[in-house]
Amino acid sequence: MTILSRYIHITKYMIFYRRQPDKLYGIEMKRKKDCIMANQVSRLQMQQMCNDAGKLGFRPERLLLLDQRLEEWSKNPMTPSIAVRVLRHGQEAFTGAYGIKGPDMASDSLTPDTIFPVCSLTKPVISTLLCIMQEEGLIDLFHKVRHYIPEFTGDKKPDIRIWHLLTHTSGIIDKDTNENTEAFITKTLGIALPKEDSCEEEWNEALLKVREKMGLPYMEPGRKMRHDTQLAVTLSIVPTHKPQEVMSYCNTGFHIAKEIIDRISKKPIDEFAAEKLFKPLKMQDSHFLFPQSKLPRYVTRSPEYLASDWLNKGILDSDSGPGGLKTTVLDMTRFGQMFLNKGSLEGVSVLSPASVREMTSDHNFHLADASYNEETVASTWGLGWNLRGRKKDDSGILRSTGSFEHGGFGCCKLLCDPEADIVAAYFTVCRTDTYFMASNFNNIVLGAINGIDGK
Repeated sequence: MTILSRYIHITKYMIFYRRQPDKLYGIEMKRKKDCIMANQVSRLQMQQMCNDAGKLGFRPERLLLLDQRLEEWSKNPMTPSIAVRVLRHGQEAFTGAYGIKGPDMASDSLTPDTIFPVCSLTKPVISTLLCIMQEEGLIDLFHKVRHYIPEFTGDKKPDIRIWHLLTHTSGIIDKDTNENTEAFITKTLGIALPKEDSCEEEWNEALLKVREKMGLPYMEPGRKMRHDTQLAVTLSIVPTHKPQEVMSYCNTGFHIAKEIIDRISKKPIDEFAAEKLFKPLKMQDSHFLFPQSKLPRYVTRSPEYLASDWLNKGILDSDSGPGGLKTTVLDMTRFGQMFLNKGSLEGVSVLSPASVREMTSDHNFHLADASYNEETVASTWGLGWNLRGRKKDDSGILRSTGSFEHGGFGCCKLLCDPEADIVAAYFTVCRTDTYFMASNFNNIVLGAINGIDGK
């Protein structure tokens, strides 16, 4: 991995969002070796919740098994923190929190309203905001990107449309963009990049030189300067393919998509998302820029865990389009239920049924299988949503062909299955990316239904 590969993937230390390892808010990050994981719900309450879920078509004994499995997984140091929520027919069937909220915290400190960084699960939210803007006549997803970002010009760029960004078919390949970014800065601009472990001041100095060479106006060092420089460099890189030639999962496309939202709405993404989506759906704990007042409810992880420094601290002030959202299983199941309800929740409409239809329809049906998470799977993809179609992947083989979902690095999953009328959220902390039990969780949930017959 090159130094600049951090810039493309939101979960790495990007040159534009450099952070130094340190204690998290003065708390030494050490894991208790003797902690015992347990659900916040008493055994009696759990039994009652599972029995009540029987009215929604679940087998209570299977949900009790789910509770047992979640407790077992949370006792494994690979996944010490797990929050889940399951809705069926729009009603709560199962909610649980297992394990710790952070190192040196009580063994049962995690709660269902604990806030997680959900990384790429941000993408369906960004796509939803763009569809809202389309319904308001502010944009058209069929329009070319350069219609809204005039400087997006050059080889292979003129024909890229907004919907190509949301279906990962713009022709932009993250790996190639990363390599070309480093070459652009070091060779085209002639600017030497600091070493990986250089201080933030050295990175700021390098980025200011980049801005000067590119003819960009001076900006004070900080998040806005890093973002603006990142965007300018990104827009300068030539895509690998023409649009709709291949499907390649792409974070860069969602940086560009989010920029369109920023420019057309003329509002910070947090403000715009709150106005159009979070407040109407009562997603009260969903944020791009994380409020300091909610830090006690934010999940943290030990230094040896996957991308711990970024996920503990760096991401808190990231409003990135590919992965800047921080939220809860409570909020995201409301978001998912809105889609199963064809755009509304509790009498409040945020999307039309037509937009929901387009977001959950396969726009890549004619494309060859693609490489995704080092696996070759069908290119089936909606506008921001990963569609099941004929896929067999890590999201639960029991989900229906019409289901749609998205995951996020770190690790989390949100599944929406219209056939089963299920919304299921699984948020966790993973030591590595090889022990992620969301697929197991989804299979247990779907297998716990007596019959998928709408009853």
